[in-house]
Amino acid sequence: MTTYRLPLFPLQVVLLPGQRLPLHIFEERYKTMIGECIEDDAPFGIVLVGKGGIHKIGCAARITQVLEKFPDGRMNILTQGGQRFEVFRVYDSRPYFEGEVGDFHDEEDEDPTELCRMVWDALEKSGSAPRNLPDELLEDPFHLSFAVAEALRLPLREKQAFLGSRSLEWRLKRLLAFLGKDKPSEFSITDYEKSAHRNGH
Repeated sequence: MTTYRLPLFPLQVVLLPGQRLPLHIFEERYKTMIGECIEDDAPFGIVLVGKGGIHKIGCAARITQVLEKFPDGRMNILTQGGQRFEVFRVYDSRPYFEGEVGDFHDEEDEDPTELCRMVWDALEKSGSAPRNLPDELLEDPFHLSFAVAEALRLPLREKQAFLGSRSLEWRLKRLLAFLGKDKPSEFSITDYEKSAHRNGH
């Protein structure tokens, strides 16, 4: 496996592939990190942090827009989730953490076409489907599994489980289980949404 260095942003947030995430950057070390990423047009990695440290599976974030910059260097940015990665080692020689990481991919599953259609139909029946979820996702099972997980606004632990799963089939079946609940919208208020705008604090 090929590994590479990636700046790390530990947060009480799980970023999924394809997900858009606004962030408010205010700590000096992250001002530096984000400034370098903007200058180099480079991604950084978002990893969930908990009592035991950071989780090993994270998601690369690319800055799609600088929404606002302040005189003291603070900024509001919009990011989008990209490639998943696994952290093998963490370095603290820079003002911010860096990780030695490798790309994290799904294992091969059976044809997911039928499961994708079942998830899509269940999402529409649940009334939880966001208006901007494109029909083209039915042709992209990988991103469909994460887009629906984001639409359901699952609890943090569930989002991390989705991020760390190599099985598309497992993710689709898990979504069907959530969509089978009487009130799938019960997951609509989550701690990660509250922390996203505060750098995880």
